[in-house]
Parts: sequence; structure tokens; C-alpha cells
Amino acid sequence: MTLEIPSASSILNPKNDTFLFYGLCWQKPIAIFNINTKKWDSAPFQIKNFFYTFGISADGQLLGAGTDSGYVYILNLKRNDHKKIIKIHEGAVYNIIFTQDKENIITCSADATVKIYNIKNNSCSYIFRDCKDQIFSVTLTPNEEYIIYCSHDNQVIKRKNPLKK
Repeated sequence: MTLEIPSASSILNPKNDTFLFYGLCWQKPIAIFNINTKKWDSAPFQIKNFFYTFGISADGQLLGAGTDSGYVYILNLKRNDHKKIIKIHEGAVYNIIFTQDKENIITCSADATVKIYNIKNNSCSYIFRDCKDQIFSVTLTPNEEYIIYCSHDNQVIKRKNPLKK
């Protein structure tokens, strides 16, 4: 199988040894490589925008795909279907992480914000506007006590996770 992807990256699913191969594609399916069978499969869903990033839940069941237009697709990998499509940002979504309980995603964007979005309630719980330029990366500490993110203007922000009381 030949994949014509102009720019590509990957993420490993921690629970079932599959590796998600993705790139800046227009209306193309996500390609999934199974490490055990060494075969490529196409997921039965397509992203209709250019997408920049994936995040995967710790249990390997949910995948978040961030697009150039501020949307996040939440996909259920176990059932191979769309769970939600959410407009979260006004600019490209550069990074997505799931909280351990899978109730929230934390995203960062070209719109210079970091947002915590509650998937169950379909609501944005928190918005951080500490940076003047686009934010490329966001992560949680292993105990989820802190959110750390960095921006194009060389700021690194560490803040207490408001979900941890």
C-alpha cells in the first residue's frame, strides 16, 4: 500500500500495539499499522479538514484529532466510529491530551489559548490566555497535578491543574 502523505507523524496506542500513522491529509482516512500483524488498515472514518495532531487516551480507546480550523474529532477506536466533533479553538489545534478519566481533553492552539474541554458535558471548563503567541505543546505531569505548555514566543507556563482540587 502506498500512502501519499505530504507530512507525517505517528502515535503508539499503549493498549493494543497499534501505531497510528497520520499526516496533513485532505479527506483521507487515517491509516493504522498493526505492529503484531505488520499490516496497514484504514479506519472507517475520515477527517474532512487538515489535521495537525492526535492524542490518545491512556486506555487506548479514544483518539482526539485536531484540525487546522479549530475542530477536535473524538473517535472511538474500539468501535471505529465518531464519538464527537467539537469546535474548540479559533485557530489550528496543535496538541491534544486526555485526562486519565477520559472526561476531559486539554488542547492548545494557534489562537494562543489552552483549553480544558469536558467531553461528557460538551462544555469548555477552563481557558488559559497566558501567552501572546500560538501555543504548540501542552502536557500534564504524571500525577495530573500540573499543566505545562509552551508557546512560539518562548514562554513555558506551569500552572496548577484546576481539575485537581
